[in-house]
Amino acid sequence: MKKGKARAQFKRAMVSLLTAAMIASGSIGLTTITSSASVADVDLSDPLKFSVYTNTYTNSNHVEGNVAIGSLQAGLDIWEGKSYIGDLANSNASFKCNVRDAVVAFAASNSDGTTNTAVWQEGQGYKIAIMSGEDIVREFITDNKLTGYESRTDIASRISTVINACKNTSAALYALEDAETDNLLILNISASDFNSNGDYYDKLITESANAGKTVVVNVADSGSVALSYSMNATTVGGGLGHQSWAGNIVWNFGNASSVSTGGIFGTVLAPSASVTNYANIVGAVICNSFAQGGEVHQVNYTRGIPTQPTPTPEPSEEPTPSEEPTSTPTPSEEPTPSEDPTPTPPVTTPTPTPPVTTPTPPATTPTPEDPTPTPSEEPTPTPSEEPMPTPEAVPTPAPEEPDVRGERRFVVIEDEDTPLADAAVLGAGRRPQTGDASDIWTIAFLASVSGLAAWILQGKKK
Repeated sequence: MKKGKARAQFKRAMVSLLTAAMIASGSIGLTTITSSASVADVDLSDPLKFSVYTNTYTNSNHVEGNVAIGSLQAGLDIWEGKSYIGDLANSNASFKCNVRDAVVAFAASNSDGTTNTAVWQEGQGYKIAIMSGEDIVREFITDNKLTGYESRTDIASRISTVINACKNTSAALYALEDAETDNLLILNISASDFNSNGDYYDKLITESANAGKTVVVNVADSGSVALSYSMNATTVGGGLGHQSWAGNIVWNFGNASSVSTGGIFGTVLAPSASVTNYANIVGAVICNSFAQGGEVHQVNYTRGIPTQPTPTPEPSEEPTPSEEPTSTPTPSEEPTPSEDPTPTPPVTTPTPTPPVTTPTPPATTPTPEDPTPTPSEEPTPTPSEEPMPTPEAVPTPAPEEPDVRGERRFVVIEDEDTPLADAAVLGAGRRPQTGDASDIWTIAFLASVSGLAAWILQGKKK
């Protein structure tokens, strides 16, 4: 019986040594112990998938979620997920998983030349042995919630490359100006401003994130930056648990060399800084070095780098001149002569009263074509009995009546020559020149002359 146990222990030790040798030589890249755990794979190149992503981890507390650490220098308590540890050379380096199922990928070899191997311990999980050649330098138990492991060689270098690239992400966030829209809040503040007005910023940030907005808080301070105010989110439920809306918030400390925080919601981005949290962080930490003083509850930031919103002009606030067309009357509102199509001249002015004196008849006698009527057939017409042809409606001033004293006089009108006698006989200020109006004038004139001649002859006979 004793021989059987000795053989079993020898066989287990040989398997462990053989596995370690294969890992060290690079002939094996993955060693997994079959288990019932179902842990999703996580891409090491995406820092936003982790609750802690840092080059160096120097102080221990429990972390809920995936962890990526280049160099582990303290004891680490991992709750669930898949984590990556690049170097276990520090004498204080250890990790355990005793609450929820977890998988850890750790380095095949360390920065001091030692190698790492894992041996299953019944009821205790794995025993991780750090070995120098065939000698065990030290070892620790992972506890029984570590359900599987991987051995990798590039973890620390890949983490360092990603954190260095995060400096560009930080610069892109600093380029954003203050803005607040329906889906975005951008704040550029100092640490002292936040500490002095903590209640205001706590309410503004947490309520905006809870409403679904992407929130970017750019803390511009360089050097050592301390956020002494501890957020509590009382207006949206309070507590530092696992609020999903914390995944909408990112804090940018890209200028800082060290950052300390109280309780905070959101992802802390400080790629050049050492970060210490003195209370819980609900979100994540991406930094150069992390001394964990409070818990970290993973809530992934999934919003990426937002773009600066374009402000929408509001024309109602500042109207342009084109928006008040009714304030000044247009020329069409003031009537012009063309808008009065019928300027009516005075009705009574175009017909001047004929003179009382009888004008001297012309020397010519009526032609045979115009037979002279006898006195019995046609009484002598008086000027008032003559038909008055209607003159054309021309608004010209009435001519002055000349003083006629026994002889014919002619008055020159500016627009045309018209004998005064014609105007006196016919009662018109203007003789028609063409058309039917001219014929009527001629007939009327001859009739007047004929009547006058008949009256003279009748007087002579008597």
